[in-house]
Amino acid sequence: MNTLTTIQKYNWKRFYSLSTLDYTLLFKDQKGLCAICHLPEGKSKKTGKQRMLSVDHNHKTKQVRGLLCRKCNLLLGCCKEDIKVLLASMCYLKKFNKLTTEDNSNAPLPGR
Repeated sequence: MNTLTTIQKYNWKRFYSLSTLDYTLLFKDQKGLCAICHLPEGKSKKTGKQRMLSVDHNHKTKQVRGLLCRKCNLLLGCCKEDIKVLLASMCYLKKFNKLTTEDNSNAPLPGR
């Protein structure tokens, strides 16, 4: 895990009541991997530095759910955390990838 900035620490505490220790425990519990895709966070294209996993939280209750990579965090944000939209997206992809329940629909996610 890379070095935390004072701003990150402040924001975690302010927005999520999350201490550096809490983040570190989540990070270790997830083995440094995204809670959705189970891959490590990538590097910034701008700076080349390793990015931190994002703190995922319920926007209504502010409850922290876990740590996500930037792509998975954006995925949830773009669909506004709407499970119906995510399920419709899965059906759409299955339809056009011609997947059946016999094929890869029950296969584990990449990186698992």
